[in-house]
Amino acid sequence: MLAILKPLVLTGLKSPKFKVFVIQLLEKLVEQTDNELDDKALAIVKKGLGVN
Repeated sequence: MLAILKPLVLTGLKSPKFKVFVIQLLEKLVEQTDNELDDKALAIVKKGLGVN
């Protein structure tokens, strides 16, 4: 399954809509925890992808 998804994900990262989708997924995961480490990681990913 990963062999199928990996090329799609790597290709999709060039699309601004896909970047927003990834950030939204990560935000939902971060909401489920109560630590600050994942909040900081999310901020780094947002900055790296250029999504505010």
